[in-house]
Amino acid sequence: MADKNTTAWGDESVRLLAEKPMYLIAACVLPEDPKAALAKIAKLMPMNAKKVHWRDMGIKDQKRSLEILSEISHSTYIVVAAPLNGRKQERARRKCLETLLPWLEHEGVSVLVLESRGEHADKKDIDFLLYLRRSQIVESIDLEHADGRAEDHLCIPDQILGAYGEITIAKTRSHAWEPHWEKVARSVRIFEVDL
Repeated sequence: MADKNTTAWGDESVRLLAEKPMYLIAACVLPEDPKAALAKIAKLMPMNAKKVHWRDMGIKDQKRSLEILSEISHSTYIVVAAPLNGRKQERARRKCLETLLPWLEHEGVSVLVLESRGEHADKKDIDFLLYLRRSQIVESIDLEHADGRAEDHLCIPDQILGAYGEITIAKTRSHAWEPHWEKVARSVRIFEVDL
């Protein structure tokens, strides 16, 4: 269980080309501040990119990123909602949050920080959190949003979720970074939600 007042860092992904299209949210709890790892990952950002993003990186940099992440302590929770109707992504997001937030709260997390999707979309998340509180599904966990270009901790769930999504939709394809993913995956717990 995490210490009280622990922050989890979250990211989302949509995989429409999967056998069952899916919406995913990951949350990473980092017991220690991974400053050195974040600095190393930041160096992998492609030129002209605004932030570190798994899908913008080449295989060599993806491999290096997972190698770095395999050396840090983390507990990562991924919620997979499927099959996704592409026009109902907000519903899928709510179903993921409804599963993820109570679990994080149970684990001692006090705030989940997600990448901002803009004022209007962020407000939808907060309204849903308030609904979960009124329904007594959660009690005290809070939800915040941050600019992905300014908050480097958000690159960790991005990298983990990017690798997980890629492994999931291309099970028969071999990936050069798979041995490093296996080390990272030891600290990943998956929850599946039917849509």
